[in-house]
Amino acid sequence: MTTAEALDKARDIARGSTCFLMPVGGVFKICRRVDRRVITLGKRTDASQALSLLRRVCNH
Repeated sequence: MTTAEALDKARDIARGSTCFLMPVGGVFKICRRVDRRVITLGKRTDASQALSLLRRVCNH
């Protein structure tokens, strides 16, 4: 899975929530926006694992 494909899927998963996926170097950071702060909830090197974590975080 390419970075562009992962970002497209992440946008669909996170639509309507404060969570998002951000690629930084070779790592995907799963983040949540709280007021004006951005909190990193986790980092994954594999895109499918990052999307899985994003799904779990967005559902709570």
